[in-house]
Amino acid sequence: TAHGGISEMVKSSTFASVWADFDVSLAQKLAETRVTDVDAHLTSTCLQELTLVVSNLGQGWGVRAFGSTCNGFARHGSDLDATCCRASSMDLPEPFLPDLLEDMARLLEEKPNFTIVEKVMSARIPILRMKFKQALDVDLSLQNIEPLPNTQLLRSYVSLDASIRDLGVLVKLWAHVAGVCGAPNGHLSAYSFTLMVIYFLQVDPDLRLPVLPTTLFDGSPTTPPHPHSWRCGLSMAQMLGRFFIFFAEQFQWGSEVVSVRTGRRLSASDDTFSELRGRFASRLHVEDPFLLHRNLQCALRPEQEKELNTKLWEAAQAFRQGLLPVGLQASPDTRHQIDVGIQMPIKEDRKTAPSGHFKKLSQPNGDEHGLVLAMQNASKECHESDSESTRCTLDGPGEGAKASAPAAEDVPVTLLLKTWKL
Repeated sequence: TAHGGISEMVKSSTFASVWADFDVSLAQKLAETRVTDVDAHLTSTCLQELTLVVSNLGQGWGVRAFGSTCNGFARHGSDLDATCCRASSMDLPEPFLPDLLEDMARLLEEKPNFTIVEKVMSARIPILRMKFKQALDVDLSLQNIEPLPNTQLLRSYVSLDASIRDLGVLVKLWAHVAGVCGAPNGHLSAYSFTLMVIYFLQVDPDLRLPVLPTTLFDGSPTTPPHPHSWRCGLSMAQMLGRFFIFFAEQFQWGSEVVSVRTGRRLSASDDTFSELRGRFASRLHVEDPFLLHRNLQCALRPEQEKELNTKLWEAAQAFRQGLLPVGLQASPDTRHQIDVGIQMPIKEDRKTAPSGHFKKLSQPNGDEHGLVLAMQNASKECHESDSESTRCTLDGPGEGAKASAPAAEDVPVTLLLKTWKL
């Protein structure tokens, strides 16, 4: 089987140092994408200023952030998605939205920190595209509550283990560099790739990520507790290789549905997907876990779908040939730091490479604004965790991750490649 191929590669002494090298490179690539203190402060300040502006629309109006800023998959340079909501009228008629957004634009144009880049008024969800302090890209909508449950769901998955976030970030980095991500250009959205990552983790026979019931998530600012826990038993390189080989060689392209709602390998013809649009077309199918009629391949053009299939196959072949796929190699400066002996500690008796090198974001009470502030704290914690080996566990519903310090002495990177046994 495809996964069997990866397993045999892992056992091979020829590939042992290659896999260890992969894990070092991927850990450094993740370090390059780390949310910085500047990122977190900029996002927090922007939300505060937006909230003040939105209050001018009238009583009850507020701002809700969604997307990667809140769902745990943020990285350095991520943009901010936000929507203006009035809690007392979540069913505000759509014809009023463009006019209200124009009012918002006029208010924001008076604020020196905001620059209106584009007004997309003809879209189903009208959007203001802006720059905050000429540094942060912001997409602002009105009454756009559909993404809020999705944000809750992804945030809950990230809370299970830091490796989920890391794998999602790496896959999206690859997709951007490979040129296969971006709905405006006829490709899958970044959100779709995140769903593909979670689905793979759910159906992989050695990983079996728990399926979180979508009924728990209603879009409220807090994240609901759940009884599930999960620990990853593979290194990041192993997971990434299995992801690409799964979608290149095992996934039934054209009939199988990427469905994190079910977490099972089912055909589009199954009654479970009776509402899914275009399910009988021989194409990639990605189900929105909340809007069951929505097939997220709707943005994917046929020619871009062929390109995606090809790029996944190329990434899988790269792993089989002992290479990292495009976009996932550490930068030259980072690789130089490794070559000259930067300290990357592990336990001497560790049998597998760490699957999540960095602590996950702490999530106090699941509050969205608290999450944005937690991004700042996480950045500081990541700097500190560079000097200790960390592993994240979920001790109970709603509890944060706890990092355990290594029991053995730290091992420098010059020995690391020799001691990891994959």
